[in-house]
Amino acid sequence: MRRNKITLILLLALTVSGLIATIPFAESYTGQKIAEYISSPLPTAPAAVLQGGDFPVFVKPLSGSVADGVASDWSGTITSIYGAYSVSLVNGSRLDDAWFLYFHISEDVHVGLYNLTLTQGSESAHQSRCVWVLDEWPESITLSQLTDIHEPIGEFMFPAFIMQSNFINPDFFIATGDIVQSESNARSWAYLQYAMFNLEYPSYLLPGNHDYSGYGGKGYAMYGGKLNYTLVLGDFVIIAADSAGNGYFTQSQILWIETQLQKYPDKVKVLGFHHAFLSSEYEDDLGSTTGGYIDADWENIDDLADTMYFTWKDAEGNPLPVSQELLRIIQENDVRLILNGHVHRDMIYVVNNQHYFVTTSTAGGGLPPESRHGSRLITLDNDGTVHLDSYAEANLDNPPNNIPSGMVTYTYRSANDFTGTAVSASVENLLDMDIDEGRLIFKVSKSKPIGDYVFVGEQPVRFETATTDLGYVFESYFNVEAKSGFEVTLKAAS
Repeated sequence: MRRNKITLILLLALTVSGLIATIPFAESYTGQKIAEYISSPLPTAPAAVLQGGDFPVFVKPLSGSVADGVASDWSGTITSIYGAYSVSLVNGSRLDDAWFLYFHISEDVHVGLYNLTLTQGSESAHQSRCVWVLDEWPESITLSQLTDIHEPIGEFMFPAFIMQSNFINPDFFIATGDIVQSESNARSWAYLQYAMFNLEYPSYLLPGNHDYSGYGGKGYAMYGGKLNYTLVLGDFVIIAADSAGNGYFTQSQILWIETQLQKYPDKVKVLGFHHAFLSSEYEDDLGSTTGGYIDADWENIDDLADTMYFTWKDAEGNPLPVSQELLRIIQENDVRLILNGHVHRDMIYVVNNQHYFVTTSTAGGGLPPESRHGSRLITLDNDGTVHLDSYAEANLDNPPNNIPSGMVTYTYRSANDFTGTAVSASVENLLDMDIDEGRLIFKVSKSKPIGDYVFVGEQPVRFETATTDLGYVFESYFNVEAKSGFEVTLKAAS
């Protein structure tokens, strides 16, 4: 039995050359079956846990069968640039052919995204970027949405998004389907997984119809992750649902979504699925459909028929019963943000000034006229208020209105690997958008006292430090105006 299924890789601060190098190195990287042993948490659906809290793990036996072992056989470790920490087993139980375990995070674990190593006896399994440690639940969340990556078609665009979003530094991203061009293409998963090793924040993925191309979703479930799941972040709940290859939900999925929503009546709710609910293909309207503010009532859903995407309608153009049910549960459960993709164009509808249906153009696939590769940046407050990024706010009913990819770059001009006492970086922001508290992560040597290090050039608006076994980490935050850039050096003054 082959062990150590997933290479344990510490998160790396990106450089321009490093991102470009992602492509040839990915050619020699073999995509991993991330859910073969550890099915949760995953790098595509990390567990969120507070310092001093517990998180669940589903894992198949690494030694013998479930019946042969006991929960106390298991132990765990999490690792990142901040170091290695043991996680203690709280309890465990057998569940069919797997173990359902709870592990405890100590209060002294630094906040951040961690790799997980599980050990049963002499055998171990690894999962990268799958445990997200927070110091407190957020009062607001800022998420990036991208969709339709279509690896390996988006082989250069996805790394460009990663670089840009690493600096912009959202709380997490949600990728709403068509992650790969075909789930049966091994190169698709190699490119995707290798690029994601460079992500410096949590990532959540859900499938689209292309992710069903080959094995009916079985390949996605093994290499990409969960088909349906729920993420709870304090006052917020995010539901990722699978609209599958047919482009609509089954009645059982509607019931599952409604059950999840009803579990959290007082939380701010986000629902993500692949096939756009309110949109059309460019070739159907030649760009005349632009989104905007509309009024709608699930009881009169026929009034929305001309606005709905065709997979949510029957052959005569009438809304399907599940479409009415979907709109009903969105309105009755006050889902504030609905995230979609599939049509490779931007489309935002604000329904009843309350429900934001946000469809975003492709992050790497083919583009129809008047579209561009891009993503979103959306903030939700814990009172349910939705804040769109400045591109979307200024052009809500005039697409394209995404944040174009590849417009923010940064370069570390010396080794940023804990070996040196000086690291320089340059940043360029070509967006028509100011960036508040963009993040650079400096990793410098412990050969000098931490108090000797100073910033020369651009000064951060704030920074946080951590001392690790390898050296010092300076998480540094900079404001960057639109169409501008800066240079900065962190060095030991003496």
